[in-house]
Amino acid sequence: MLIRSGGNVPLFDTYHGVYISVKYFIRAKLKRGMLQSSPETSTEFYVEVPTDKKIIKSIKKEESKRGVNFTISPAKIRNITSRLRNRIPNFLFEGNLTFINCNIDEPFKGELVIRHSERKIKSIELQLVRVERTSYAEGEAREATEVQNIQIADGVHHDFYNVG
Repeated sequence: MLIRSGGNVPLFDTYHGVYISVKYFIRAKLKRGMLQSSPETSTEFYVEVPTDKKIIKSIKKEESKRGVNFTISPAKIRNITSRLRNRIPNFLFEGNLTFINCNIDEPFKGELVIRHSERKIKSIELQLVRVERTSYAEGEAREATEVQNIQIADGVHHDFYNVG
């Protein structure tokens, strides 16, 4: 079924997030006589806004081929005070993710190398986080929520870990 937005407001894909949702409902009311009740119901329906599929497909194909290298160290940790940063033991982890865009139905692959750690590492966990973003007149709102947390190493003794 073809649905068009009214006025200058564009339609967006249906999205159900933790803090942000885009939902569409259709409501039907059967008006009956004055002495009879008028039954009413509503149901949600999903909208997928059409796009130029050739462009999207080629972008996704190129992005899916690209991997990403990463480095984790105390200096790279954000959102902490410098006083707290100075209390974190020194460490250096390096690694890569095979793909920058990951299909949820396919294995998540990469490598993690422990270059240095001042303290013994008890475990390593991989955390999948969803970041919801929306723009509004005053700026942009962002909210990160944990989707899944997986322990990938316990009682670390080796320097090289293959993820996936």
